[in-house]
Amino acid sequence: MRRSEGLLLGKALTTFLRFRSLLRALSAINRDALPVGEEHWAKSAISQFYDDLADAAKSHLYWNWGYFDERTAAIAAPFCPASSDGLSEQLYLMAAELTIPAHRREFDLVEVGCGLGEGLRFLSQCYPAGSFIGIDLSDHAIRQAQDKSAQGRLRFALGDAARLPIEDHSADCVMSVESMHNYPSAASFLDEAARVLRPGGVLGIVDLFTATRAARFRALVKDHPRFEFLVDEDISNGVRRAIAKRIGTNGSAASRQQDGASGNLLRNLIRDYGRRTMLGADFLRTQRGRFGQPFTKLLLGSEMVVESYRRIALKRT
Repeated sequence: MRRSEGLLLGKALTTFLRFRSLLRALSAINRDALPVGEEHWAKSAISQFYDDLADAAKSHLYWNWGYFDERTAAIAAPFCPASSDGLSEQLYLMAAELTIPAHRREFDLVEVGCGLGEGLRFLSQCYPAGSFIGIDLSDHAIRQAQDKSAQGRLRFALGDAARLPIEDHSADCVMSVESMHNYPSAASFLDEAARVLRPGGVLGIVDLFTATRAARFRALVKDHPRFEFLVDEDISNGVRRAIAKRIGTNGSAASRQQDGASGNLLRNLIRDYGRRTMLGADFLRTQRGRFGQPFTKLLLGSEMVVESYRRIALKRT
């Protein structure tokens, strides 16, 4: 084996092991089965994977599973770059229209789990009078986001959803877009969102849910002294339409998958698994999306059944 081939294989094995840790963490979190005292391990596995993902990103086109309907597509289109399929942007609009106050031009918004910051950059163009702060657990993602954004009304900072580096009562809106399923403690996130929101402010969540996680989250909100439900809507159909457009025969992701194909079995396995999880192909194929088909379940030892994709708005009382 040539040295270059050995290095590639080693890198593929490292990626595989981090995939395994990530999926084990997500499976435990979303089945409410994370052992007591294991939050640090779960956060470490998640942040390490997303650090690697940020380093490997050759383009920042796919920030989430996406959303599609004709109305939202028409609103997003003027603000989307030519290189984008516009589907990730539409998912952000689905969150923003529930979260950002329609009667105010100026507002302060915090996004928790902002990743590389593409969603906030898009929203800052849609809402030119708003002030935006993005928080993420991945140091590598935050550094990239900061490098691409000038200081001012769009800022980024390293932080944990359970300990937000934001002052009390300083935000009108808090958003989490396809991120909360990574949080070991949804209860801690709710407490932190309540702390940073001004009275009357809104927490907007757009995310995938297992049946267990959805039921648990509704119970948490019901018992929370500072939040009440405004909206709890199943948007699975719109998300599936986006996934179908993206990974279909003529979709942008399908062509990129072909361009990146190789003869390495392990690398192709990881690529296929990434397609099913990161791009949502499993959620498209079945009414109950499943992270982990038999072969990869055997290898990764984890499985996570996605029951629905929801958008939720909570009012801070």
